[in-house]
Amino acid sequence: MALRRIRPHTKSKFWLNHPKVASIYDFLVCLLVYYALFTLVHESVHLFVLKSLGGEGSISWTSGMAYTLPTALPAAPWAIILIALSGGIGAFLFGLLMLSREDEKEERMGILPNMVAELPYGILEGIYFATGSTAIYFWMPIVFQAAWIIGLMYAVVRMIMYWRKW
Repeated sequence: MALRRIRPHTKSKFWLNHPKVASIYDFLVCLLVYYALFTLVHESVHLFVLKSLGGEGSISWTSGMAYTLPTALPAAPWAIILIALSGGIGAFLFGLLMLSREDEKEERMGILPNMVAELPYGILEGIYFATGSTAIYFWMPIVFQAAWIIGLMYAVVRMIMYWRKW
């Protein structure tokens, strides 16, 4: 996925054309594009597993969020837990695949926070559907945001180290 070709780097004196500024711009764009992509993959995996186990449903989009709306769930409790676990784990595996195929630093660091946040969120989502605990439901978005911020902090430090080499 070549998102790097957003804006050409020129030798102009205009500060927006400086390679470091363009690199920051590319990193931020990649971060947001991959957030939307990971959300789509997360919910698509939920829907795929739901339909594979005999259920029915659709994906609903709101501003900045999406969720799977099941209209018919499988009867087995293990199937519901599997559906809940599948979104985060599937999106995490998708992130690993993207990291293995990407060579641009800005894109790799745009993938990382999104990928890191998916795994704990997916596990908590599975625990919530297994137990029905409202405490787990309360902590799910907090853990997602904390993991995303930790991944973002790591990515920003790596990008600063990368920019210092210039």
